[in-house]
Amino acid sequence: MSTFTVKSTMPTGKANEKFGQEFYVQFNESEQAFPLWFKSAPEIGKEIDGEISNGKFKKIRKEWNPNAAPEGDAKASAPARTPYKDNSDGMRQGMCFNNAANFVNTLVFEKTLTDREWADLTFAYAQALYLKGDLNVPVEGSQEEAKDPIETVKEVFGGGTKLVTPRGN
Repeated sequence: MSTFTVKSTMPTGKANEKFGQEFYVQFNESEQAFPLWFKSAPEIGKEIDGEISNGKFKKIRKEWNPNAAPEGDAKASAPARTPYKDNSDGMRQGMCFNNAANFVNTLVFEKTLTDREWADLTFAYAQALYLKGDLNVPVEGSQEEAKDPIETVKEVFGGGTKLVTPRGN
């Protein structure tokens, strides 16, 4: 593999959605002009890695580096992209709230719930689902051991609102 410097270019008139536009390219290192495809017009002085064999030029692609800035990029001195942020916990919380709200909406009570009562009950169920779904359960007797999430849900009913029956049963 060698590096070739563009001496002159001339469009051939061929274009392709996938490959861009074809140009006849002559390099400082060779007298022959080669038809090559480019997404954007090649500039005089641009260096292209490749090899010439049997009268044809073959571009050699450099190994892809996701942190490297593209050639001629004005942001070349800018830091690399921020690393992937894991948002799976937020998705888990959202699913717990969604399921809790759907469940609370299916319950029938002696009286209509206020907005605050509905929100507290939904929160308690969501928290119970979240904590029950944690596969990293603390060891019994450790400081990490928390109050049983089901007991937290039962405490919400201590305010006098009584569950009559789940709907559909």
